[in-house]
Amino acid sequence: MVQAERVMMDLNTKIKAAQLAFVQPKTDAVAEAQNANNEAQGSFQKAAKEKYGIERRLKAKETELSKDAENAELKTAVETLKTELAAATDAHTAAEGNATQMKTALEAAQKAEDDARTNFDFAAEFDKLVEGKSGFVHKALDKQVSAEDLKDLDALGLDLGHWERSMVATSMRSVGSIGNGPGRTHKAAIIYQSQAMEARPLKPWDDLKTLVQDAYWTEKAVAEGREKTKAMTEALLKLGKEKIADFIAEGEKERQGRIDKMVADWEAEVNADIVKAGEMLNTPNFSSKLVKAWQTKLDRKQRELDGKKDRINMFGLTVGREIDNEVAEEAKKHYGDVLDAAAAECGYKVVEVGPHPRVLNQRPRFADAFDKTIVYVFQNHQDMDEGESAGPVTDMAERRSHVIACTKVVPMTAADITRRDFERRRKFFLQWQVRNGQQQAFTKAALEARYQVKRPSTEVIDQE
Repeated sequence: MVQAERVMMDLNTKIKAAQLAFVQPKTDAVAEAQNANNEAQGSFQKAAKEKYGIERRLKAKETELSKDAENAELKTAVETLKTELAAATDAHTAAEGNATQMKTALEAAQKAEDDARTNFDFAAEFDKLVEGKSGFVHKALDKQVSAEDLKDLDALGLDLGHWERSMVATSMRSVGSIGNGPGRTHKAAIIYQSQAMEARPLKPWDDLKTLVQDAYWTEKAVAEGREKTKAMTEALLKLGKEKIADFIAEGEKERQGRIDKMVADWEAEVNADIVKAGEMLNTPNFSSKLVKAWQTKLDRKQRELDGKKDRINMFGLTVGREIDNEVAEEAKKHYGDVLDAAAAECGYKVVEVGPHPRVLNQRPRFADAFDKTIVYVFQNHQDMDEGESAGPVTDMAERRSHVIACTKVVPMTAADITRRDFERRRKFFLQWQVRNGQQQAFTKAALEARYQVKRPSTEVIDQE
């Protein structure tokens, strides 16, 4: 079979070379048409650019003339531009027609090339190469089939066996193409050419229907989930704000003061820069380059002062965002208190879990042994402190949205230690205790006192 495959590889190479020689004149014609089309398209773009440039200049001059109708120079300029525009429009039209013609010629040349490739007589070339030799057959399909169908060539009536890697035939992208190499079945080595093809056929509707329905409902579920997440975020913030009315009021009291401070700091900085620039400009023997640089800075800073009103508005927006963020962070501390109300409003389900050790996720088969909610919480938010909240957060694996509130942190008890963990700790308990004792029992000062260490008076002693 290996020898047969090598023979067919040689035949395939020779047939492809013969087809290439047969199609070459048409390929050369395509190259010429492509170059002509490129030139025509370039000329068309250049003519369009020239035309639109003149139109813009003419419009600008006409606008000026409308404000100064008696200006003879403007009238002359407008008339000149109109003449130039007429010539440019004619050139643009001619270039557009030529570009269209060249594009049509290119398409015709490409079709001629495709037709030549299809009309190449594959069977005749094959028969000529194998004339007088045994073991070769030529067979053809009378219909289009899929790559999956090509796996069973016996079922297609070709009696050539099972072609496991028939998918390679889909690498051909045009009618008349010849495969890059021979295919191997348990009966033969084959070379092939496409006489008709549909490069990317649609699947039957019965096959697509389920996929489309699944995609549709998945998209709907995602959209609904996003809406609920947004609603839950807003509900938690709204209810949380109700718990921190004093904090919000205090922030509003400080708003103007914070804005005034930012404005004062900004003004002081700008004025200092202006003073500095003035001093530098009064420095004798400054080069013209430095004078220009400092003058530019002085002008820029003075323009900043002139825009004080806009700067105050910007600081107002900045302080507003800061206060909103502070309120949101403070409201989070009360999410646990308002969680039930927000969940009822937005359709979330409230579930209480725990208490569990923070290291619960280190247990063997943790993901399989516990509920999905517990798995997500203790894989991602196990370090939360009492009163801390998070969310809404999304469990991407399970496609669920959570709001997590830590309502209580309690010490671990003996019941929280598994037998496995107990045995692991018991095995090394003595070593741990000895090490901890050695680390904690003595300080450097205590050891030096015990062994009466004496140092030179000039040496600095670290007593810690």
